[in-house]
Amino acid sequence: MYVCTYVCVFVCMYIHVYMYVCQAPYLAEWVEYHLMSGVQHMYLYNHKSVDNATAELEPYVRAGLVCRSFAKVSHVGLF
Repeated sequence: MYVCTYVCVFVCMYIHVYMYVCQAPYLAEWVEYHLMSGVQHMYLYNHKSVDNATAELEPYVRAGLVCRSFAKVSHVGLF
């Protein structure tokens, strides 16, 4: 079982890059919070989530606010 963790890298004030693991129940609220805080675009990397994160993010992807991808990294040195 994965520990629910975010690894955050702030690229600039209006574009954020994040990696998530098994956070589907919270993703919509989390994205909305950052959009209200002034973030204009987010790059989200799925790190082997097994929940329905894709469905939760779909409205934001269609609106062009979120780019979604799969992380291709190992746990070594990351968590």
